[in-house]
Amino acid sequence: MGAAACKPCQDDDSAATTIKTVPTASPDQVTPVKEAPPVAVTPTTTSSLEGKWQRKPDGVMLGNIRNEQMIWEQVYKHEPSKLTFLSDKKISIFLEGQTYEGEVVGSDATMIRWSDGEMWVKVS
Repeated sequence: MGAAACKPCQDDDSAATTIKTVPTASPDQVTPVKEAPPVAVTPTTTSSLEGKWQRKPDGVMLGNIRNEQMIWEQVYKHEPSKLTFLSDKKISIFLEGQTYEGEVVGSDATMIRWSDGEMWVKVS
């Protein structure tokens, strides 16, 4: 591609420009770069997530986020689940053998949209 000259330049003798090609590496000469795993980062919004949360749209109370963990309502009979902060707006939670990722929605951190489609809304 770099060795080709445009038609107007080929027709114009005053444009005495030399075009050189740049060698490129073949696919077997390229070393793939591994993507770094997500780094747990505590965002500035950590404290804004603390409080009671319910599921949207049915309003079922889920529990209370405190000290970077979800403390489930007693009806669930579940130990607290650690929240891992992947970035300032991304979190994950490990629950019953599965990891779910969530996106904190809004500047006031009053909603979490989870990878399974569930939405949590902060009520206090």
